[in-house]
Amino acid sequence: HPQLYAVGMNSQELNTQKTLQTFLAAVFHAAIIVGVTWMAYPGMDVWGVGDYYTFGSAVYTCLILHLAYRVAFLTCSHNKYTLGAIVFTISAYIFFLLVYPCVQFIANIFEPNMYMVPVYMVGNANFW
Repeated sequence: HPQLYAVGMNSQELNTQKTLQTFLAAVFHAAIIVGVTWMAYPGMDVWGVGDYYTFGSAVYTCLILHLAYRVAFLTCSHNKYTLGAIVFTISAYIFFLLVYPCVQFIANIFEPNMYMVPVYMVGNANFW
């Protein structure tokens, strides 16, 4: 059924121009997030709440939350699957932050300097 693979009504979806536009928007949004958090890093350093791992965790958290927001914003027809995917994404990231850097056995295997970074970030009022 080749008609199932058409590029949408009036050829406005899934074409090369739309794909390139979406890719450039994603790069632009990521650059804004990294730029804003990069400008915030000196303040994190002054207050003693910023190091390489805290900064990286903050940037990645912003990227994940922005991704979930963009999916929710761009999706035209929400149903239980799209909402479930958004909730699953955020829940899986929270689970990752609780398990990977907060379990000493796992942190020692993969990245010892990441041990307890999320707990430090959440518990430090100056970070926020």
